[in-house]
Amino acid sequence: MSKPYSLAPRARKDIRELLNFISLNNASAAERVKDALLRTFELVSRNESLGRPYAGLPDNILLLRALAPAKSYVIFFRRSSNTTRIVAVLHGSRDWANLI
Repeated sequence: MSKPYSLAPRARKDIRELLNFISLNNASAAERVKDALLRTFELVSRNESLGRPYAGLPDNILLLRALAPAKSYVIFFRRSSNTTRIVAVLHGSRDWANLI
């Protein structure tokens, strides 16, 4: 069953920054990454079995790699009974535990 998702202010900022950075060199690539992120958010909100905890993060935060072509990015989210909250979107090479 599909639940709505929402973006935390931090996630909105992360997305804006990563898309601005990508678009400096390739605006169409930035659009493809944005579309992949939105598809990933929808997928996470529809499928409760997706996502996994990660040592060093708060217990209620799960993560999932974004769909291609955005698979270099990791989606951090938490679920409640009626929504999925996207907490952050970070590049996979970053130090997640110290940034969330």
